[in-house]
Amino acid sequence: LGMMGSLVAEGKEEFVEPLVETLRICSIPFVKEIASEEYRNFAALCDTIETLGSLLMCSDKSVVLAAGEVLATYAGSEEGLPATVSYHHQVLENSKIAACVAAALRAGGGADRQILLQLLRLVLELSRTRELAVQLLEEGCL
Repeated sequence: LGMMGSLVAEGKEEFVEPLVETLRICSIPFVKEIASEEYRNFAALCDTIETLGSLLMCSDKSVVLAAGEVLATYAGSEEGLPATVSYHHQVLENSKIAACVAAALRAGGGADRQILLQLLRLVLELSRTRELAVQLLEEGCL
């Protein structure tokens, strides 16, 4: 994700579509083979969430929307209802995602209505736990 994001940032438009497709695949909830799979990969998950957060500042709108969708899906629940406090929230709390969202909002995410709505949806999903709400508040998102 990071490498494709860097290539898109360098203006290599031929990587936009593969990156967006990869992000769409990332938004599909995965089936765990073993119950502790997420716990064993905590650092890698945090890094991935941070990379997704950095894509919120991409110059290509479709990449920003796709990254926002992945993050909102991860922060939310599968049924579209508010997520309960879960392991996902621990990953999100440790991934610097609040800082990424704040940077995306400051970088002009509000200039495009569709991007602004996606970022606001992400803020809503992230703010459902006290810890993440505090992080968003400290970053100036709330």
